[in-house]
Amino acid sequence: MQMSSDESNGWIEYKKLVFYQLELQMKEIEKVNIKLDKVKDELTAKFLLVDNDLKELNKSVLILKTKAGVWGAVAGFIIATAIQIIMVILK
Repeated sequence: MQMSSDESNGWIEYKKLVFYQLELQMKEIEKVNIKLDKVKDELTAKFLLVDNDLKELNKSVLILKTKAGVWGAVAGFIIATAIQIIMVILK
């Protein structure tokens, strides 16, 4: 069965409309992809900042632990020495 020229022209116009709509959708998808790339870049930069802050925090905690250990040892030594002195005096 042959299509008449009116039917053929209608189909051609519809096909053009579909392709046009597809092109519009592709352009919108490209815009969304560009926005997503920007968001990804921003999040990556923020992640790096947080990661650097976390590393600095870990260093600070390590330093505090070391200082606490040293002060604990010094305090223990002072207390032990004071007890020894008191024991000698009380004998």
